[in-house]
Amino acid sequence: MILANTATRGDPGGKGDKGDRGDVGPVAEPAPLWVPGVYRAGTRRSHAMGRVYEAATDTAAEPGESADWRRLGSTGFAVIGGREPTEPGDFHLRDGATFLFDGAKSWLVFPTPFTRSDCEALLKPTRSSVRDLTSSAHAQAQRIDGVADVARGADARSHEVAAWVNEYGPALVRLLLANRPKAA
Repeated sequence: MILANTATRGDPGGKGDKGDRGDVGPVAEPAPLWVPGVYRAGTRRSHAMGRVYEAATDTAAEPGESADWRRLGSTGFAVIGGREPTEPGDFHLRDGATFLFDGAKSWLVFPTPFTRSDCEALLKPTRSSVRDLTSSAHAQAQRIDGVADVARGADARSHEVAAWVNEYGPALVRLLLANRPKAA
């Protein structure tokens, strides 16, 4: 048999008293840096940019490279090159880019750097566009100079007209060329 909750809710009460302080958690103790040698089971050493390992058996192997060591926690980093990442904090390379493994997924840290040929390929369209614009501007300047030459050749009575053409002629030519009717 199922009974329905028929009680009504009252107003919320005031703030309660502060609870007791909990137990202190485990304290991470710094471990001495690993150097080649023989280590007894239970010995802790730091290796590979902050990773802490504990020897599982008596060993002379390098931490992280052998099953003789157990990694404690997930702090620290290691550069593993082109190998597949297996532990959180593994920096690995793929196609020239650098990735950081978080235990589940690899995150891009540094993308593949550009090579000189990559840069040249990117700049090639820009260079040809600049050449085209430069030759177009040069041709436009020659047309404007031609208008100015005509104005300079005017007789003495038209000095005012020549001055006006010299001052406003280039802009007028640009305006006329920009607004010329399109050929059908």
